[in-house]
Amino acid sequence: MINYYEKSNKELWNKITATHVKAYDIQPFKQGKTTLDEIQRGELGNDKGKTLLHLQCRFGLDNLSWAREGAIVTGIDFAEGVIFEANKLKEELDISAELFPLISIIFENTLVINLILFIHQKES
Repeated sequence: MINYYEKSNKELWNKITATHVKAYDIQPFKQGKTTLDEIQRGELGNDKGKTLLHLQCRFGLDNLSWAREGAIVTGIDFAEGVIFEANKLKEELDISAELFPLISIIFENTLVINLILFIHQKES
């Protein structure tokens, strides 16, 4: 059961989704630029075929960058609005990644993760 503070936090993040998405400069990303820095890229080495679970993925640009590198990516965030926007971008750019709102995993059991080799949480 979600408590008052969790619910309020989730509502806030969903409320500011449009502003948050506009804050990203996605045009360079759409043209192929990655959001990953050298430290992040060095964490996985050769990413091709490695599985990655990204917690608090927000708009999903890091997830989609990892997927472009060849990783098998699952991104999770508790704000459904931002995941909706991330999935729209994923479809537009035809990038293979799984992006889920956390609530669907906990309450609807829509995701089964068999083997995760690497879990990523970017500094924030």
